[in-house]
Amino acid sequence: MSNTFMIYGIAIFGVIVAVYYFIDIYNTLQQLHNLIPEARSNINILLAKRDDLISQLLRIVKSYGIHENQILLNVSGDFGKSSNGLHGTSLVNRLASLRMQFPSLVADHLYEELIIQLSSVEAELQQRRERLNSTVRAYNTYILQFPNSYISRRFNFQPKEYLEDNDIVRIAGQLNALAENCHP
Repeated sequence: MSNTFMIYGIAIFGVIVAVYYFIDIYNTLQQLHNLIPEARSNINILLAKRDDLISQLLRIVKSYGIHENQILLNVSGDFGKSSNGLHGTSLVNRLASLRMQFPSLVADHLYEELIIQLSSVEAELQQRRERLNSTVRAYNTYILQFPNSYISRRFNFQPKEYLEDNDIVRIAGQLNALAENCHP
């Protein structure tokens, strides 16, 4: 009778360990599965921030182009006036006033600040992409390992795709537009 009790005890212990192991595998699958959309969402937020920074940079460059065109027209008009007999000091005063009116220092500072922010966002994006791809690799490896593969197939856990940098083409186009707008 004590042997029967011991066999039942070992069987119950084995079932408890197997259930615990199954629960542990399932919970790990769920955890890894949920980390992937979270990481993708964080990347999408950074992509939106990067797009916003690029839009701001484009606006600054366009406004620079407008201001530079106005300055060139005003200065060339002043040169024409000075050759018509106006005093040379009026040209200097006009250039000084244009320098004060021209927002170059503010725009340069803002432009520089936006470039620094964009660089920071790009670095953070790279880190997040690496972290996401590392998580995807861990998840894909975990669902394919034995005995996890039986549980993952039973609960329909599918391999996830790595993040490919498909938006480089879009960003390259925006940066080309930025470069073109630098020379109006």
